[in-house]
Amino acid sequence: MENPLSIILVKSDSKGDRLLFRYPYVQIKEENEINKNDRGKNPYSITLLEEQQKEGNTMRLAGIDTASMNVQLESDEVLSSLFACKLELANQKFELKINDIRFVSHPALMETKNSFILINIVFALQAQCSYSIVKCYYELSKRLGLGLLYEERRVNYLTKEMKTMLKIHDDTIYDHKSEKIFDTILQKSSLAQCLKTLYFDLCNTGLINVVLNESVTLCFCLPQKAWRARFSDRKTKSQPLIDPEVIDRAIMSLKPYHGFLLLVDPSELLDCVPPSSAKILLQLIESYNPLKSLQSMSTDSDLPLDQVYQMVGHLVYWAKATIIYPLCETNVYVISPDAPIHVSSPLVEKFANKFPGMQLIEVISDFSLPTSIGHLTTPLQHPARQGRLAQMVLWMLQHHLLMQLHTYVQFMPSYEKPNDTSGLSLSDFGSTPTKQSSALSPEKSPTMSDPLDVPVNSSSVRAIPYSQKSLSSNMSVDETPGSGKSVEDEDEKIKGLLNSFDECDRLAILKVPASSNLEDLNLMVRLKQSGYFQGEHHLEEIMFYENLRRSQLLQLLDKFRDVLILYETEDPASCFLGFKTK
Repeated sequence: MENPLSIILVKSDSKGDRLLFRYPYVQIKEENEINKNDRGKNPYSITLLEEQQKEGNTMRLAGIDTASMNVQLESDEVLSSLFACKLELANQKFELKINDIRFVSHPALMETKNSFILINIVFALQAQCSYSIVKCYYELSKRLGLGLLYEERRVNYLTKEMKTMLKIHDDTIYDHKSEKIFDTILQKSSLAQCLKTLYFDLCNTGLINVVLNESVTLCFCLPQKAWRARFSDRKTKSQPLIDPEVIDRAIMSLKPYHGFLLLVDPSELLDCVPPSSAKILLQLIESYNPLKSLQSMSTDSDLPLDQVYQMVGHLVYWAKATIIYPLCETNVYVISPDAPIHVSSPLVEKFANKFPGMQLIEVISDFSLPTSIGHLTTPLQHPARQGRLAQMVLWMLQHHLLMQLHTYVQFMPSYEKPNDTSGLSLSDFGSTPTKQSSALSPEKSPTMSDPLDVPVNSSSVRAIPYSQKSLSSNMSVDETPGSGKSVEDEDEKIKGLLNSFDECDRLAILKVPASSNLEDLNLMVRLKQSGYFQGEHHLEEIMFYENLRRSQLLQLLDKFRDVLILYETEDPASCFLGFKTK
């Protein structure tokens, strides 16, 4: 669905309009050439004759009923008149739908010494292509036009290429049954060769890295195609469902505490960035570690955090990396619902080759229920064994076999039974109490410590997305009780802290024994007023922005378990990769 059906190059200037080149070449089947398999199909079907025709391959472009359209799309004259836009339509989106084909482009207007030239690089797509795919091809046509404009201004590249193509057209006797013209153009024109390379890259991988006139590097990605190719070894009916808009939302959700995981060898990364960005990429990769946060890598690589965000987002868009939370023993993982882990899966053999002596089915079965890495290790375990487990978890994350669950908090007091303490607590939350207790335990291993369990320097932390609200006109949230304060004074402070709550919420909070401790209540109210107890922020985010230790936060949540609900789900930044059944 993402593959282009054809690429068409059309020019329009004071001398008229002309179709200069198209790839693949097209040829109309004669009625007596249509085989039995084609008898039930449209006799006006157009097939594509590529250079791979030498291998006996032909591809069907689309079925176009030229009788009903009263035009013959096999005519270069018709195509050139369709895509030779008026000057008023230059430098903006061009889209034309004819039956089963949608033509998308961005006509570029170029000023030469004597006149104007309108160049139009048109992509023929299936009409039912999604809007996100159409948008990608429109952007690609725009970038190609900008590259040609730059080279035209620099060395008159486009003018020279046009002269070469026009001369071949004029010197060759045109014959619809012959590809002689386009064959010759392909041999003598570097622009035609570039368009051919671009066509095959779009069809094969969706990743483009071409050079115009040995000067301008064009890097482009069809994320839908690139991500599907990334998981081609799954051999299942489920395919990744990726739209650029979904990736953009995930990238916008990036926070300093996130990390990223490469899906390819670092040597394969340079083809996704232009030469001007190669140095930045190399700096980032030198500090890359899946156990480190983006903020740590920013510091180690001496790159601004925003620049790290941009580079990581670019790698994710190109299906070269995925967003994760830095690997540590408190991370909770579970098997992805779409994981192809049947015994005949190609990943089973691939895993065995990567980790000799280990079986994928046996290893991944430990994550049938939400389980932390710390639950699968012990302090007495050899560090090499812990490191091997970490490598296996990373491998399973790379192949989307595991997903990480984060704990979110929702403020939800009980009004009907305020004395009922049967609410969810940290020790009994989850499907398997013993595993969940381990998952939330602050215990550390010698090799994978929690990257957020040490308070961070507040000067390096970005402001939280919620403005701090004043809880009382006469008192700061951060006040702590003095040793000489009377009971009446502490009661007044507690009332002051709860002034912003409605009556029902105040009563529910006051029923909690921990509310009598001014320090605990102060912290709970501060987190509540900062918006952290609305089910939108997981524990790691609260720890990062509020400079809290995991043990400190867990103890607070346990103390106020009667008015708080905990649940586990994925981080929006890391769950952009969805799968659909064919």
